Amino acid sequence: MAKVGLYDASYQDMREVVAQVFNDFPLEVKGKKVLVKPNMLGPFPAERRVTTDPSLVKAVVEELEERDAQIIVGDNPGMRGYGGNEECARLSGILDAAGEHFQNIGIHAVSKSIKSRFIDSVLISKEVLEADFYISLPKFKTHLATIITSAVKNSFGILVGGQKAELHRQARTYEDFGEAVADAYSIRPPDLVIVDGVVAMQGNGPSAGTAYQMGEVIAGRNGVEVDAILSHMIGVSPESIPQLRAAASKGLGKINPPEIEVIGEVRQFEDFKSPSTHPAGGGFRTFLARILPYFAVTQPVVNKEKCTACGECARYCPFEAITLSPLPRIDPQKCICCFCCHEHCPAGAMEIARRVRFFRRTFKY
Repeated sequence: MAKVGLYDASYQDMREVVAQVFNDFPLEVKGKKVLVKPNMLGPFPAERRVTTDPSLVKAVVEELEERDAQIIVGDNPGMRGYGGNEECARLSGILDAAGEHFQNIGIHAVSKSIKSRFIDSVLISKEVLEADFYISLPKFKTHLATIITSAVKNSFGILVGGQKAELHRQARTYEDFGEAVADAYSIRPPDLVIVDGVVAMQGNGPSAGTAYQMGEVIAGRNGVEVDAILSHMIGVSPESIPQLRAAASKGLGKINPPEIEVIGEVRQFEDFKSPSTHPAGGGFRTFLARILPYFAVTQPVVNKEKCTACGECARYCPFEAITLSPLPRIDPQKCICCFCCHEHCPAGAMEIARRVRFFRRTFKY
């Protein structure tokens, strides 16, 4: 039976928690190359709770140093492209936490074939493929397109540069994008996942939600099963989450909580807010989560008071649906509501509006 560990935690006692995780999920890392991949979405300070907390990164690095591993800490941030890797690490505190082990893993890319309906090959960080062990350190957050972002979604960051945008272009519905995320995860599943759920993000994540005090670190060898337990804890059926449903169908892990052994207490966070694009819960709500995207649309809108006209939204729109004049203008004929603009807006100026219509463009794709 699969196993997931749940640990009461604070950022102050992270070193002790990580030691317990390695005791419960041991890895023989002495002399081995170990890639540590936090969630480093963009140039956000740690207190925004958008990126993996530096205390977790530091604790894992110290544990691996004690075990004489060869350590690389790195990610491919969604924002700022190749040149902004170090900037994102510095602002988030991850650069200092990693010490001498931080590396820009977006420089050396390797083409890798992928079993996917959407794309034949992708560019992957060379360090990911060459590592003897891959340790994923996600930040637990909500996500407008995938409901949650945690272990499975964190592996989307092994893709280099414009590969993420290309998958967005090819996988245009929530269902398809969830499958594409599962495809990316399957390329190199992590050997160990340690999720920062001490202060999670609820609401309209992954960058503009609100902080939620969970006080948890969640760990396991299988990221799909870690995410299944996490979604269950916040009252969301794992079956309603597109990337988990796709991953289970591909044999990448189990998503039925009774089939997963748990170390620790499974707490319920009933007041945790799901993203506005998806109803929470199971049963009929799970059914709604799967059909509502075809009958209702949740669209990004610009908050003119918050907008700084920085242009990040236009830069990261996979469909070139945004122009600046001088504030962003969204072309409704091009926008597919992937919410890349919302995710990448450093000012939190892209907000969400709901509208109902009965013939959404997704039927044409």
